[in-house]
Amino acid sequence: MKQFFNSLWFGNLRHFFRKLLAITNDWPLFMRLLKSCAIFRGYKDEILLLQNKHRNCNSHTSLIFYTMVRCASGFTWEILKMLAREEGMTPIDLGSYYWHYGKSKDDLSCIQAEHVYKLSGYVYGPFRNPHPNVPRSEKYQILLQLRDPRDVLVSHYYSRAFSHFIPRWNPATANEVLTVREKLKRTSIDQDVLENAENVKNIYEKYCRELLAQSNVLFLKYENMIKDFRCWLDQVIEYFEFRIGDSAKERIARYAKFDVPKENIYHCKRQVKPGDHRRKLKPETVAKLNGIFRNVLVELNYETG
Repeated sequence: MKQFFNSLWFGNLRHFFRKLLAITNDWPLFMRLLKSCAIFRGYKDEILLLQNKHRNCNSHTSLIFYTMVRCASGFTWEILKMLAREEGMTPIDLGSYYWHYGKSKDDLSCIQAEHVYKLSGYVYGPFRNPHPNVPRSEKYQILLQLRDPRDVLVSHYYSRAFSHFIPRWNPATANEVLTVREKLKRTSIDQDVLENAENVKNIYEKYCRELLAQSNVLFLKYENMIKDFRCWLDQVIEYFEFRIGDSAKERIARYAKFDVPKENIYHCKRQVKPGDHRRKLKPETVAKLNGIFRNVLVELNYETG
């Protein structure tokens, strides 16, 4: 009997590998199947929500996280996901889903269906620029986190030139990342930050104009999070009324590690100290940025000199 079951098991195993070999003979089909499995495994909540199939009966007011590139947006999102799950809410990262798997920014900006943006039970983000199509945005809780825009430009240069993640399931975006990386090999950091300064200024000005004064918005700075993470965490928990136990709070606090013993341009967390624009850019470049961002720097209470 034992020999019978062993032979049956090996027979099924041989059958499985024959089927797998047959599928891999049609490599594009195999890759599509593999990609579909990877997408659903990593973004099942996002996919179900877009299909109007996701349900969450949690009554906590939904939260939207607005930020900017190179403002510790990924790290902050991980913290918000921990808080959301402790609260029974569902974190939704449409931007990452679209970026990894071949959707365009235009597709994301067109999403405004109310079955996607729900008033309770969800945490949406990180949106790294103002997203105008969230219906009834005044009814959500909003976290806005920004960084000195001059440091953002410097950090963004190093990210695109050396360390930015390349999405393996999105050939178009991967090619775009690599093309920019090749271009930056021939571009100085001073030239790049000045070329991108107006775009960054426009995003910051829009945040200041549309979000900063709203009563449902908590504005926090990257620099304050780096300086005193526990104080930053307390502000988030208190403002959004997350019911977090002491043990969970301590676990989240231990997750924050900002020590960078030595700067490494190939690491995403290259360095974290504020004021990097003064260390990396020519004095004349810094002077030009001070002029370009003067109104934003005053509005957000950053040094203008």
